[in-house]
Amino acid sequence: MNPSQKLLPLFTIFKRQLASKGTPGTTKRQNRIKNLQKRYQIDDGEPVWRKSVGDKLLYQLSWGLVLFGVGCSLYTCLYTISYEQHFKGTD
Repeated sequence: MNPSQKLLPLFTIFKRQLASKGTPGTTKRQNRIKNLQKRYQIDDGEPVWRKSVGDKLLYQLSWGLVLFGVGCSLYTCLYTISYEQHFKGTD
């Protein structure tokens, strides 16, 4: 009998115990999830992605990065168009 066959009965017992009792701290996690669901399901007119401080910060940061990228792209495009001779070289 190899070692993996010896461990198989122990694994099945452990699996059954987990299924019947759950992992330690399961009720804490379940209560936390219920509280979060209550907070996010309140109808206060705010979209879900702007309910918490962290979500608001990420939302504003995303928009800032988008606007920065668009600004850099426009600047590069306009700079290339206005100095086209400079990039082609003087022949």
